[in-house]
Amino acid sequence: MTLAVLFPVASMVLRVSPQPVSAAPPVASADNRQDPCPRKAPQPFPAGSVMEIDDGEPPCRIVFRPTGVRLEAEVDGSRPDPGPTVVMDGRGRFYSTNASGFVSIISVWDPQGNYLTSFGGVGEGPGELRRQPGIRMFVDGEDRLYVWESGADWSIFSADHEFIGRSRFQMENMRVDSRATVFLDNGELLTGDPYQSDRRGFFLVFSADGALTRSIGPVDEEMARDPEWPLNRVIAYNGGDSFWASPAADGDEEYLIEEWGTDGELRRAVRGNAPWFVWRDDGIPIGGILQFTVDDDDGLMYILYQRLTEEGVRIMRRALAADEPFPRDRRYTETEIVIQMIDLRSGQLLASEVHRTSDAMEFLPPVLFRGVMKGPRPGEGPDGLPFVEIVAVELEAK
Repeated sequence: MTLAVLFPVASMVLRVSPQPVSAAPPVASADNRQDPCPRKAPQPFPAGSVMEIDDGEPPCRIVFRPTGVRLEAEVDGSRPDPGPTVVMDGRGRFYSTNASGFVSIISVWDPQGNYLTSFGGVGEGPGELRRQPGIRMFVDGEDRLYVWESGADWSIFSADHEFIGRSRFQMENMRVDSRATVFLDNGELLTGDPYQSDRRGFFLVFSADGALTRSIGPVDEEMARDPEWPLNRVIAYNGGDSFWASPAADGDEEYLIEEWGTDGELRRAVRGNAPWFVWRDDGIPIGGILQFTVDDDDGLMYILYQRLTEEGVRIMRRALAADEPFPRDRRYTETEIVIQMIDLRSGQLLASEVHRTSDAMEFLPPVLFRGVMKGPRPGEGPDGLPFVEIVAVELEAK
């Protein structure tokens, strides 16, 4: 039983109530906000260093504030169901897909949430997609859109939504995970989850035409011999020549997040002094990092870590003893999500909160957009029509 099976939050669909819901305490109104989060002065963080993060009392709290931008369906069909899967390009436009009954349609929305156009459709022709559930979308530094369907090639579109072509990245049984897959500015694909590969470095890089070109990071010989041991390193990339990566799932017990150069150089690392951080306990999978985002402009790192509750550990032990899966109806009630915000300029833990997963689903965006503290939160209005609101992740002084 792997963490990927137990903790599927990255792919879950949230349906929130029509009124914005946020983490307690309630979000202040735009006219009555508290002062921004106080931050310490920046400290030197030279190449090759490790920044130590104390798990003390942070000065701020995290709020998830609706921006007022919504991608909304209309009864008359003038605006389609946006679908729960949303990405944002460098121009602030939104692409959405996986709408019920229209999984092969990709809709385009402007930065204010106005519907612009749609493309795709079912078929095998240029620019058409197969009727496959679970479409994943990625944007690179040139605003090219990469669309993956289960069991299908990648379809690539220009920033003007013109079909460029298809590519098949050369790795057997590649698992396309939006947390562990990014496209670099030059169109190369970088993955932190080289599952069942004969080159099980920590990261693999594929050229734009799909050829495997290089691996980055050390290779753990034990992991390399075990094809059922996915490394599952979550990646944060915001353009340029470096990326951040979480610890390997089922690997090191240390809360160590690394910055790697795309040339393979280990640049620096952040180590959290967090006694609660653990992958396994006596062989039982306890937790794992679901996602994290780095905002270079503000020097912030946002981290989501999910773990079993004490009751969840007992349930897991019984399930493993009986050779049964963890009960699906307990995945959200017997797991917790730790949300942290770290200041990469000073090494300060700014905020840290714990929420039951079932509660967090009411306010938490399933993902954040590349390099910014914003993300989509699907919901449903009183008329039963779906929408996706864009939520900003902000800090406020306690």
